[in-house]
Amino acid sequence: MTVIFDEKRNALSDVLRELSMLEPNEIAQRLNKEGIRGKARACSFCPMANYLNKILNGAHFVTLDKIYILDEEYELDDTVYVETPETVRRFAQLFDAGKFLFLDEGRPIE
Repeated sequence: MTVIFDEKRNALSDVLRELSMLEPNEIAQRLNKEGIRGKARACSFCPMANYLNKILNGAHFVTLDKIYILDEEYELDDTVYVETPETVRRFAQLFDAGKFLFLDEGRPIE
């Protein structure tokens, strides 16, 4: 199981490294282009978790400090995570504060 989580952690790190090069508004545009939406203040259903779930084919739990990789039973192992990059953290804070409403699952698609 450790090897599987190491591979998933490496893949997650690669995606987050790429996202960390973007500004929060650029992250929002990328997610929008991918058709990703989500719920504010919902660690498992926010746009970032939904994006990671889609491109990495797994389940993720996103907090402002860490992004956890969930196991096959969708259980959280607090030892399997990657630190949340600053720009991803800022994106999440802005989304939760009501910016990027076009990514809000509860709003009609424009």
